[in-house]
Amino acid sequence: MNRVHKHLKLHHHKHTGKVLHHRHTSYWALVLVVVLAGACMLLTNRMAQAADYVVTAKISAPLPAGAPVITSPADGTVFDSPTVNINGTCPLSTPAILIVIYEGTTALGTAQCTPLGTFSVPVTLHAGTQQLVATVVNITDDVGDSSTPLTLGYTPKQVPTPVTPTTPSTTTPSRPHGQRSTPRGSGEQELEIRSRSPFIVYGPSKPAVWRGSFAGGQPPYTANIAWGDGKTSWLKQVGAEPQEVSHSYTEVKSAYRVTITLRDSGGHEIQMRLLAVSPTTASGTLTPTLNTPLPFSHLLYFLYLLTILVLLGLWALEHRENLRTVPVPVAARKKRAQKNTAAAKRARRR
Repeated sequence: MNRVHKHLKLHHHKHTGKVLHHRHTSYWALVLVVVLAGACMLLTNRMAQAADYVVTAKISAPLPAGAPVITSPADGTVFDSPTVNINGTCPLSTPAILIVIYEGTTALGTAQCTPLGTFSVPVTLHAGTQQLVATVVNITDDVGDSSTPLTLGYTPKQVPTPVTPTTPSTTTPSRPHGQRSTPRGSGEQELEIRSRSPFIVYGPSKPAVWRGSFAGGQPPYTANIAWGDGKTSWLKQVGAEPQEVSHSYTEVKSAYRVTITLRDSGGHEIQMRLLAVSPTTASGTLTPTLNTPLPFSHLLYFLYLLTILVLLGLWALEHRENLRTVPVPVAARKKRAQKNTAAAKRARRR
């Protein structure tokens, strides 16, 4: 029994309530965890930002084979009125194509090819002779074949000069309504509407925007844009600078006929007729894609910063307590020395 007790040693631990030295706290592990969490948050944020980028690609609509044919008016016709309807036949396609009447590179008017394969485009002629062509254009602004050139002429009506009566008169001769008060000088440029595109594209979340400018005549100009839905936009006292006018449709249709009317300071007036078209999916409706950021990103950043602040607070608190207490390694060495002294005394007694 004495042999057993001789090999048994009892250790007594005294609780002092003192905070252990900072070497016993795994701060390196905590720092590593915080760094990894920050890296994960940064990667998540980058992925969310990458999701916000919208990559668009153009998928061209089909272009039918064949060129439009102008059936009226006849080639070489001379008109005394500037407004003329250009009629003809066009190749069928799905979705329906557009027929644009060009004079050189200037678009004079646009119309949609009907399901019967016909078109009618009202245009405004300028004084003199001009060559017009009808060109196929699809909804994605790809240009197809053009018709044979059509030569037309326009000779404005001359306003008769009133004869001064030999006897006094109480009445003054009036000029016809809508006619030009005086003929244009040879050096005056014809009034012109310059549209950047022969048609306007719109959608449920995309307004119709006309971009263009005015030239010739006698500026400043006054213009109005009838959007085809009963609404009209006005431009007053503008010059030759580029213009941009937007309009939001309340209903999505395949096409709206847009009429631009321009009047200069001399009272001269011209019109341009375009189409506002809406590209549709197979079901006939547009489906806009919205990209939204992650909803809890700000909350995650707040919690991350709060964790760092808590960790720094604990580290500061522990070091402050260590300054007020006796270092644990010194106390441990004293206790170890006392144990060794007691053990030596017991050995001498034996």
